[in-house]
Amino acid sequence: MEKKGYSTFDAIASLSSYLSIDQAEVGYAGLKDEDGITKQKISIPSNLINEKHVEAFNRKFIDRDKYMHITYIGFTRKKIAINNLLGNSFKIRIRNMEKREVDYLLKVRKINLNYVNYYGIQRFGLPDKEKKTHLIGKFLLQGDYEEAFKLACTVEDNFDKSINSSYYFEKMDFRKRSFYYNAYSSYVFNESLSNLVKEYSQNVLNEEENISFYFPINENGILNIWAHKKMLPIKRYYYDESNNLTEKRSSRFCISNSVVKIIQVQEDEIYHKWSADIEFMLPSGNYATVAIMQLENIMSNLLEKSHEKFIDF
Repeated sequence: MEKKGYSTFDAIASLSSYLSIDQAEVGYAGLKDEDGITKQKISIPSNLINEKHVEAFNRKFIDRDKYMHITYIGFTRKKIAINNLLGNSFKIRIRNMEKREVDYLLKVRKINLNYVNYYGIQRFGLPDKEKKTHLIGKFLLQGDYEEAFKLACTVEDNFDKSINSSYYFEKMDFRKRSFYYNAYSSYVFNESLSNLVKEYSQNVLNEEENISFYFPINENGILNIWAHKKMLPIKRYYYDESNNLTEKRSSRFCISNSVVKIIQVQEDEIYHKWSADIEFMLPSGNYATVAIMQLENIMSNLLEKSHEKFIDF
């Protein structure tokens, strides 16, 4: 499934509605946000979809600025599930750069990037919506469906405010319900990780839509965090086969790593300066937005020392 302008939840809801099947019938291995052009594998029982369905669906949801497109690639004996995902690859174009900045990237060609392993901003809400999914999860865990429902009104599209609050969450796809629970758990993890960054490194604050991220400004700070704490505890929530909410205690790395490759640079036709194309791969559960913010802060510090200014992402 290739899409633009739809979250994975929106895409699965639209596809299942079009096919008149339960959302739980559609398997997927990870959540892709709606800001970029994303591709991911999904699975649908072969008796519930055919070639005509695919062609008709693609015609219905085609648009230049917002679209979904599904392509048949083969069969599998098992439904695709969240734990099947190994990682995600990214291709990003950085725009509005000065010539000296792209010259620097061309010189290094490859950056071994260590970054603080936060959960990214998209974990806490949809684009152009208030970032409150973690608060919804908090109220759900407390059994306060009314407060969770009030917040859901502000972050969900096409929301029916007339329905009963507990019924709204009961009828929701169980994977989406568990997303809210895990959003709160992610927020708690980020707060703990921020405290480590502030304690063991020189750092800078990045504010993204009222969500705070503290980043080390140099490699020494990152390595210092790693030396003091490699992992932090986190709670994960999922629904078992009997549809009962289950809590699992786990751990997540404080620092992660990727190799950022500079593919090419060219004139920027939009800003009439320069742009650079980069690509990298991240393990499952890691966020490109976080890796890029870390890259920006480290490079800003490096080039500031040489009286240069790095780009804004």
